[in-house]
Amino acid sequence: HMKSDEVADQIGEDSTIADRCAESVAAWAASTRALAELVESTQDDNNPLYFASTPSGCDALHAEVERWRAYSAAVNNAQTTRKSASAVALGAILKRNRRFVAAAQLDDGVTGPLQRAADACRDAKSLLSSLPLDRLESAASLPDLTETSDNFFKALGKLKATRRYDMSRAARLVECASSAIGERASFLLEDQKSLLDESNEDAFEHAEQLFRVTRQGCRKFREVALDLARRGADVSLNLVLDHERVEKRLTQVKDFLRRHATFRRVLDEALSGDERPLAELDGAFREFRESLGSKVIDASFDGDATWNAAAAHYQKRVTHCETLAAQRMAESLDQASGTDAVFEVFKAFQPLLDRVPVRRAAQRRQSELIEAVASELDALKTACTRRYENSGCRSLDVLREVPPVGGKAAWARQVDERLREQLSRLDAVIGKEHVQRHPRGKTLKLLAEELLKHVDASPLFDQWLETWTNKCASGLRDGPLLKVAHGRLCANFDQQRIELAREVDCLRRLNFRVPETIALVADEARQRIQVAHALRSACRLYDRCSSHISDDDACMLQPWIQACRDIASKAFPASRGQAPRIAWTSPSESTRAWVDSFMETVASLQEKVDVLSKARSQCDASLSLLSASDSARDLETISTKPLQDVVDRLALEGFQGLNQWVASLDERCRISLRERTSDRLIRWALALEGAPIICDVEEETSVDVGCLRSRHCLVTSESGIQLDPPVTSARLTLQAQVSHLVDAARQLPRLRASRFDALNNDDGDAYDDLLVEEDNSSKTLTKALDAALQAIERRVTDALAREKRWARHSGLWRLTVTDVARALDDKYPEHVKDYTYDSGSRLDAWARCLEGAGASRRDADADLGFEEERRRGAS
Repeated sequence: HMKSDEVADQIGEDSTIADRCAESVAAWAASTRALAELVESTQDDNNPLYFASTPSGCDALHAEVERWRAYSAAVNNAQTTRKSASAVALGAILKRNRRFVAAAQLDDGVTGPLQRAADACRDAKSLLSSLPLDRLESAASLPDLTETSDNFFKALGKLKATRRYDMSRAARLVECASSAIGERASFLLEDQKSLLDESNEDAFEHAEQLFRVTRQGCRKFREVALDLARRGADVSLNLVLDHERVEKRLTQVKDFLRRHATFRRVLDEALSGDERPLAELDGAFREFRESLGSKVIDASFDGDATWNAAAAHYQKRVTHCETLAAQRMAESLDQASGTDAVFEVFKAFQPLLDRVPVRRAAQRRQSELIEAVASELDALKTACTRRYENSGCRSLDVLREVPPVGGKAAWARQVDERLREQLSRLDAVIGKEHVQRHPRGKTLKLLAEELLKHVDASPLFDQWLETWTNKCASGLRDGPLLKVAHGRLCANFDQQRIELAREVDCLRRLNFRVPETIALVADEARQRIQVAHALRSACRLYDRCSSHISDDDACMLQPWIQACRDIASKAFPASRGQAPRIAWTSPSESTRAWVDSFMETVASLQEKVDVLSKARSQCDASLSLLSASDSARDLETISTKPLQDVVDRLALEGFQGLNQWVASLDERCRISLRERTSDRLIRWALALEGAPIICDVEEETSVDVGCLRSRHCLVTSESGIQLDPPVTSARLTLQAQVSHLVDAARQLPRLRASRFDALNNDDGDAYDDLLVEEDNSSKTLTKALDAALQAIERRVTDALAREKRWARHSGLWRLTVTDVARALDDKYPEHVKDYTYDSGSRLDAWARCLEGAGASRRDADADLGFEEERRRGAS
């Protein structure tokens, strides 16, 4: 092994050898440059690297890999030759013989092209080596083929990183892969022997997934190609994808099976009991399957022709079945009563409306149903025009406490469902494929679709979501449990949070997706709602109690008022800057326990307020009864015991500060007793005078007012007529009655607040002279007492006067006939002897005597009549 310089020194300057070496170098350099330049013109048909349009499939992909492998080996050999020892020695010989051009061709003339070719080979190897060609060719199932297709197109994503692999060749890779996927899918689907025997959902689902993945891969390749095209690359996007023909055939098979199954189901339901049409339909299907043979998924031109012929023959066989279905539809429409029943018939036969006989049978009632749909759409349009705020749903939602956004969204969802129902009815009446070609149907469908755009609740939900997102982002602070607003104790709970909880519940029922942050706030509010409601109820109860508590009541209710204040003080900070002992951020158990305690304390206060109010009402009623004097009860039965019982009950229940209230009540009781005694005295005086007492009843009745008038008998004795009993005794008796009336009130015990004080020996005082103590209310009693005493004196004076009047005529009762005759003789002595002759004069004297006696008797009778009248009026 000699070095290059030694070889050059040994040959020396030999022009013949140098020329021959230059010729060899020039020929090698030319062939090497031609090899390197193959990557620059791959579109030439004569180029060994040309990616021909045929063949296709996996064979073409393997051929591409082999081309680049062979080209890469040739480039590597050229680079090895250029760097070999003989090439170096040859360069030294050329330089020694001053053949610098040839030497430059050997060194620098081929280095650049070879490096570019090597870079292209490296990019091609990086891309092609990652393609799962073997798995693409040998996939055993549709899921395996789907996974392989996905990996293939993911590997094509490396095109962005390669610079030397031409995009036109990549497009051919995609076309070949599409062909390979279509061929392998056809093979695997043909292996499904029951593809037409029954609905093989798994096979169809796997095939749809395969073609979906392949479409996505082709779309991604186009996106990459467009991106490179924007950078200046020459890209052609006119791809020929063979798998689409297989996908189309698979869609045809699936649609045929669906139509056949639907036709058979509808025919079986419509012609229940008649098996002949079904047998004919099944026979047509068997012939269709036999005509196709095992090439159900044959996407070639011959396969298309076979498919079309079999489908045409099948259609001829089922024409009779279509006619029978049309007849049954016509009968059902004739028997249907009402629009809804007609719609149900159309829904049942809707899958067959694309068949001519059935469509003709439906045309008789089609216009009627279209007008019904138009009428309903007009009503929905009117509802949309009036909007939710002016609808009856809004009023019902207010009564049901439905939140505004949720109610509006629910209303929009209901209108949306009704619109979609009308669209489905329109499709059932006209047919989905024929709606766009029907003038009236197209107009109604456009109207319904336009209304659907305006009842979409998504913008409303987005607006609500944005509002609450901003509120949650800005921070929702939890304040204390209580606050003082306008001098009133209130629960410090944001009403918006309650609305939020209701909104979230309503929106979730409508299948709106509420973000987790807002849902957490709503859940927290929902957990606090019961506590907040209880706290609000307690605050309202406390405010109502406070409004009914007067200054006098506050002293007696001090223990319960102070208890409420002590519990409420825990919800307020003790001083500025300190946190309250209980707040919304406290544990829920502690908060609930505090609210329950506050509620119980306020309820106790309300109970005591009610007890005190009832006690005041009872006292007022007792005082009214005490002051009333309707003579229905004896004066001796009046008592202050009902008032004292109320005071004792309040004392036993713990009311404080009763002394002042009892003193005020005792003063009212004394005034009531004065009023009652005054009224009784006045009534007693009237009864004594003999005036009738009128009660508050329909008839005038005499009542007992406690006046027992004395009755005097005229007793004749030797000394003359006298009253029995004497008038002096009657005066004392009547004065005793007046004293009894007054003493009945004076002897009543006064009210006391500390009757249960066992260490107090005070048994209490009676009213005694306090009843007539000088003040404004005692003047009436004094006047009544004076009037009663004056009535007594008048009664006694009248009795004495009557006694004197009777005494004047006492002689009439002692005279006899003899006494009268003697008196006449004494008065007229001159006529005693001559009375026989002067009988008229004696008769005149007798008449005058009788007249005098009659006058005296009339006076006596008048006195008796007056007395009897007084007795009837007063008794």
